Amino acid sequence: MSLSTLILLYDQRTADEIRFWIIGALGGRPAEALSWSIAGAVAGLLVLLPVLRPLAALALGEHLATGLGHRPRATRIWALVAVAILVGTATAAAGPIAFVGLVVPFVARRLVGTDIRRALALSLLAGPALVLFTDIVSRLVVRPYELPIGVVTAFVGAPCLVAIVRSQRLPDL
Repeated sequence: MSLSTLILLYDQRTADEIRFWIIGALGGRPAEALSWSIAGAVAGLLVLLPVLRPLAALALGEHLATGLGHRPRATRIWALVAVAILVGTATAAAGPIAFVGLVVPFVARRLVGTDIRRALALSLLAGPALVLFTDIVSRLVVRPYELPIGVVTAFVGAPCLVAIVRSQRLPDL
């Protein structure tokens, strides 16, 4: 641990890179990150779109999905591939910005119901809106410096996550 701290104190660039991979940030990212991020997002969505209907059927149960002509195993595999592409692209572009991927889909399902297609559509709008909002806050809170966006999303997301968990608890008997 002391060796790691010594390296961090010696080289500011290394400290910034480590902080990026621990907390996540939008500031200081190279412009070409946007082009490959868009390409990764499009690729992930192209993999995901054909399995949205089977995923909606799978939410009703594996036997019912099979009865409706879907292949649950293949659906799960393709959904996993799509999620890996989308999450990997987002993490490579901005680091591990916590709580956005946890809170936004849950809130979207609460607002539009259990249909995965409508929840995904709302999540596609609400996720970037939350990131934009927290990025603006992170730039204004400690002016002229910038607070890492991962810190701000944690302040926004942690209370939401606690409220979600508390609302899902079974009543004490």
